[in-house]
Amino acid sequence: MAGAGSEFHVWLCSRLKSLNLDEEVLGEYISGILDGDDSTPEEKEEALKETLEGMMESPDNNVSSDIFMKWKECEEKKAKLKQESENQKQDILAAVVEKQMKTTNNVNKKPSHKLDENVKKNLIAQYGQEYDEDFYSSSDEEAPSQTTKSQPVEKDKGVFQNTNTKSVLDKEKEKRDKQRQENEDKKVKDKEDREKQKTKAEQRKDKEKKRTQKGERRR
Repeated sequence: MAGAGSEFHVWLCSRLKSLNLDEEVLGEYISGILDGDDSTPEEKEEALKETLEGMMESPDNNVSSDIFMKWKECEEKKAKLKQESENQKQDILAAVVEKQMKTTNNVNKKPSHKLDENVKKNLIAQYGQEYDEDFYSSSDEEAPSQTTKSQPVEKDKGVFQNTNTKSVLDKEKEKRDKQRQENEDKKVKDKEDREKQKTKAEQRKDKEKKRTQKGERRR
């Protein structure tokens, strides 16, 4: 859900306030509708329209359209920034993986060769996911045996390089798993919050309606 300090939420609260609507309660409720994962864009736009029609004395479709378009604009901007960050992360990972592989090849005195693109893609795909232990174990088995006295030391260095790469990938996987669980917990909490905000909005609407009716009876 959009945070209280997000660009869209700040804009939304300002827009609702200009319409003399409760920006605190209604702002959270509208953000919950638009940021929910269980509806299509068309369903979200329709729900937004119905919500505003029920809260405004003189419903205006332009208001719901403006809000929905602003939300889409902010979402597209966030998606673009996220993709740029992901691309940068993948470029860094590719460079790290290639460097690790070259270092391991040099330590084991393997002939110099270009890193296989499929292997590189597989490693990159594993970033933050399952770590393929078979790949590293098979790489060690295929390394040619050395007869020099420095072989034990060089082999240990190669193992260290593989272990270091595994450690990096394992930590990233743990981080991703934690984020995934936090996202699931957040979805549940957001759904509960939306229901609470909806109830509050309806209660305030009923209260305002009763107050208006009471004033009319006095007149």
